[in-house]
Amino acid sequence: MRLLAAPLLTAVLALSLAAEDSTKTKTKTNTVDPVTGEQVKTKTRVKSDADGDYKVDGKTQVKSDSGNTKSSVKIRGEADGDYKEKVKTSGPEGKTETKTKIDK
Repeated sequence: MRLLAAPLLTAVLALSLAAEDSTKTKTKTNTVDPVTGEQVKTKTRVKSDADGDYKVDGKTQVKSDSGNTKSSVKIRGEADGDYKEKVKTSGPEGKTETKTKIDK
């Protein structure tokens, strides 16, 4: 879950700061955990429109002694309540993919 925290936090912050027109935000972070030595790279793109629609695309890569993990998150939301989320993760434990869709 720690892998997903950065892109989702960026999305929430970008949506709360949305202006009258559409806004686009790109974020890149490279961090190293001083205790475990894990290197975490995160790239996030957020686009929000004036009508309340938004898109979030995020990628996270973790390099550690126990193996590398990659995950990607795609979120689409609309003002009328429709919501789509797709999360792909691959690592030493294998690959997982989850999809969430809400239509209102």
